[in-house]
Amino acid sequence: EEKLRDEKAYRTPLPAFRVPRRGLHAVQVMFFEGRTATEVDSELKRLKSAGVDTVIVRVFHNLDDRYYPLARHGAKRGVYFRTNRAPVVDDILPEITRLSHANGLKVFAWMTTRYADYGVEDRGELACRGYGIETGLLYRCKGLDLFNEEAVRRLEAIYSDLADNDIDGVLFQDDLVLRHNEGFGPRALDYFRASSGLDPVPGSLYMRDAEDPGKVHYTKMFWKWSSAKNRRLLDVADRLRDAVRRKRPNALFAINLMYESVTDPASALAWLSQD
Repeated sequence: EEKLRDEKAYRTPLPAFRVPRRGLHAVQVMFFEGRTATEVDSELKRLKSAGVDTVIVRVFHNLDDRYYPLARHGAKRGVYFRTNRAPVVDDILPEITRLSHANGLKVFAWMTTRYADYGVEDRGELACRGYGIETGLLYRCKGLDLFNEEAVRRLEAIYSDLADNDIDGVLFQDDLVLRHNEGFGPRALDYFRASSGLDPVPGSLYMRDAEDPGKVHYTKMFWKWSSAKNRRLLDVADRLRDAVRRKRPNALFAINLMYESVTDPASALAWLSQD
């Protein structure tokens, strides 16, 4: 009896039963191998027969990416849907969505965010800025400055054009991050001052290890700075989502989440501004 009383004392009540929301049985497609619509249709039929219900289709093209064999090779960097806001490699997304829906498959558009500087690579004022911890100097880093309103409005326009296609959702590419020494443009610093009342002098965020010069420690100010960057990234994600939902109100959204966000949250916030 005593043992039973002890077990009851530590037993956790079961939560109320809820029917789980059905997930996606999805595949993320870097490119279809088919060179014709008929061949792509055959690939989609094979996916459907394997139990897939959603294809997450790459709609951007970077210099090192493989072209869709179905596509004509237009721009060397750009997108696979019609827009006048970025270079277009080939407008193949309408055909892919048509074929997918004909096979009973939903389509998520897998699209870049911060690295979508297609067509404005030469405009330095739109570029992200990094801080050289060893040199103490700012430098241009990869992608757009997401604290720059012009850059974000341009992304909103691209995503709005993406929503002209019959897509069911969007996957944000894994570039919606800012690394521990990225995001130091003047507008970013203004954003932090306005939201916190603090002045984020880059050199005040890091401490070099006296015994191991290659190791960097972070100050209290750094964590406030990283949290501010996280809030901005989520704000940009919301704005891009809204740009799509104005045309596709039922669209669903997914975001690439780095594993550190689950296994090591402090490191995820420090290294990627992700929480």
